[in-house]
Amino acid sequence: MANIFSGMKRHKKITAIAIILILAAGYYFLAPSGKNASATIYTYGTAANGNIIQSASGSGQVAASDQTDVKSRVAGNVVSINAAAGQAVKSGDVLARLDAVDAQAAVDTARANLESAKLASQKAVQDNSLAQAQAQQALQQAKDAFTGSQNSLSKTYEQAFNTIAAAFSDLPLIMSGIDDIVTGSNNIVVQSNGNYLNYYQYQIGSYGSSTAQLLDVGSTYTVAKDSYSRVLTEYKTASRYSDPATVSKIVEDTYDATKKISNAIKALINLIQQYQDAAANNNSSAQSFSTTHLNSLSGYATQVNTHLVNMLSMQQSIKAAVEDVDTAQNTIDQKKQSLDTLQNLTNPISDQSQRLNVAQKETALADALETLEDYTIYAPFDGVATAVGVKTGDAISANATIATVITNNQVATITLNEVDVANIKIGQKATLTFDAISDLTMVGHVSKIDTVGTVSQGVVSYGVTIAFDSENEQVKPGMSATAAIITKVKQDVLLVPNSAVKSSTAGNYVSVPVAAIDGAASGSSEDGVIVKQLAVIVGLADDNYTEVVSGLAEGDTVVVKTSTQTSAKTSSNNSSVLSRLLGGGGGPNRTR
Repeated sequence: MANIFSGMKRHKKITAIAIILILAAGYYFLAPSGKNASATIYTYGTAANGNIIQSASGSGQVAASDQTDVKSRVAGNVVSINAAAGQAVKSGDVLARLDAVDAQAAVDTARANLESAKLASQKAVQDNSLAQAQAQQALQQAKDAFTGSQNSLSKTYEQAFNTIAAAFSDLPLIMSGIDDIVTGSNNIVVQSNGNYLNYYQYQIGSYGSSTAQLLDVGSTYTVAKDSYSRVLTEYKTASRYSDPATVSKIVEDTYDATKKISNAIKALINLIQQYQDAAANNNSSAQSFSTTHLNSLSGYATQVNTHLVNMLSMQQSIKAAVEDVDTAQNTIDQKKQSLDTLQNLTNPISDQSQRLNVAQKETALADALETLEDYTIYAPFDGVATAVGVKTGDAISANATIATVITNNQVATITLNEVDVANIKIGQKATLTFDAISDLTMVGHVSKIDTVGTVSQGVVSYGVTIAFDSENEQVKPGMSATAAIITKVKQDVLLVPNSAVKSSTAGNYVSVPVAAIDGAASGSSEDGVIVKQLAVIVGLADDNYTEVVSGLAEGDTVVVKTSTQTSAKTSSNNSSVLSRLLGGGGGPNRTR
């Protein structure tokens, strides 16, 4: 072995050449020849925000939205024609007139018959109408009188409350003054019998006069005081807006209390006067306060008597006002009964017959007017008269066609299968193109959807009508049209080309490139790019793009197309390599 290496060192150049020859020969014989080499080529796209529109397409034909044959409802002679084929007409325009002499005569007769029926009906009720009018007037007068009586009664109650208020403006002072006389005292009285009342009674007895004929002043005063206290409480809880019954009761109770106060005053006056008379008879001077008391009581008596008169008057006024209201109500009842009697005297059967006769004549006139109207033929809607089938002087029968009128508005009727029609709704927008007008696109909307499908060779289809949103003179009825009905629209969503989205049993995914690594890797192209699959959730899709709901972000790169490029390598390559290694010009090519 040592000798071998020693010889190689001495012949370095020869040894190097030999090694190269050995390596070249191994490459030549061991390397595959005549086989193909392949590389994976990726075409990329970018996820970007945009709008996506789903639509359902179908084809059909253009037609006028409405077309009708205008017919005459009656027979007659044509006296004028006001339309020609191709002429634009408006709704209500007169297209033709027929001779209406007989129809007009029938209208005149019907109108005269109606007027005659109305006069007869008026005459039938005229005899009783005056009496009823008078009875109604009398009833109204009675009602007015009743209203006046009620107003008077209300005012009487207001006056009664004012009278009570006036009484209670004086009675508290009067009762206070009487109380001072009955229960009050001064030094002279205190020295004798405690209060003025006892003093007067004691002095009369001391003078030898009898008080048997006098009323019990103390008891009379106590009764008056108690009655006054009760009615004062009633008065304080009432007002001028209290109900009539409350006001009437307070008037009565106040009158009763005031009368008792008057009795107490009279009793005191009689007692004091007897005291003065007894003192005079005994040549004694009466106390000066007795004169003061008499003067006060005299004033109280005058005030009380005035209030008594006023309240008695109010009681009588209330009674009279109530009687007036009752009388007015009785008068209303009598007048109403008189009116009812007059109304019942009218013959219901006769009245009904007259009304029925008038109604029949009104119906006959309406029918005659309607028939007269039929002698003038009108355009049913705005449009174009496409055909006029009669001329002036023609005698036509009922139901004869005068003209055909079509609308200016156009529609396209297309056919959709049962899957697409399930997503169609009235009002959805659509774009329309036409085979005969290649550069025209129009906009319309769904105006009608067939409720029942048509079955042909096992396929169910539905007719859908698209109404044009505008008009174009180039579009004619009968032209072929294709409509794309927009069913769903999403704006500003993330989109990728349809070819980028794949599916598997696990769901949808896209392929995205990742950074290259040294050496060949499965699924990578020649330049060392590696792709991986990302799961995504998709939404809407149209003919070009698919919405990605989640899994990608705007700007992400995705694989939209994958292709394989194949190249052939033969033994001639190997020979060439060998030739280069040897530094020569190369030998003949070989194919294995």
